[in-house]
Amino acid sequence: MDIVRLSKIAFVAAIGFFASMTVWGNIDDYQSRFSLARHVLFMETMFPFSEMERRAIEIPRWNHVIYISIIAVKALVAAICWFGAFKMLCHVGTAKQNFNESKQWAVGGLALGFIVWLVELIAAAREFFGMRIHKSWSEMDLAILFCVTTIAVLIFISMVDEERDPW
Repeated sequence: MDIVRLSKIAFVAAIGFFASMTVWGNIDDYQSRFSLARHVLFMETMFPFSEMERRAIEIPRWNHVIYISIIAVKALVAAICWFGAFKMLCHVGTAKQNFNESKQWAVGGLALGFIVWLVELIAAAREFFGMRIHKSWSEMDLAILFCVTTIAVLIFISMVDEERDPW
C-alpha cells in the first residue's frame, strides 16, 4: 500500500470536506452567518471619522448577492476538491506519471480554495472592509489557518510522486 499517495488523497478530501461543511453551515445557519457578512460590508463599527466608511456596501440586496456568491464559490472549491480526490483515488495504483497527472483537479480545487480564503477573508474583509479593527467580529485567526492549511496541502500533493510498488 502506498501511504504517501493515500495521504495525499485523504488531505485533498479533508479540504473538500472542510469546504463542504463551510457551505453547509453558511446555508443551514444563513441568518446568523449572514449577519457577520452584513456587519463587515456595512462597516458599521468603524472608528469615528474614518475615511474607510465610504467603502461600505449598505444596500441589503447587494449584501445577499455577495454572500450567496461567496457560498457558491466555496461550493465550487468543495466540488473540485472532492472530484480531485476521486480522480487521484482512481489512479492510486498506477504508474507515477498517471498518478501525477491525476492531481490536476485537486491542485485546481486547492488553489481556488487558497485564493477564496485569501481574497475573501484577508484582502477584502480584513483590509478593504476593516474587519481587523474589531476583534469580536474578526475571523483573522481562522482565515490565516485556512490559508496555511490549504497551501500546505497544495504543496504536499504537488510534490512529484516517485515510481514505487503501489501495493
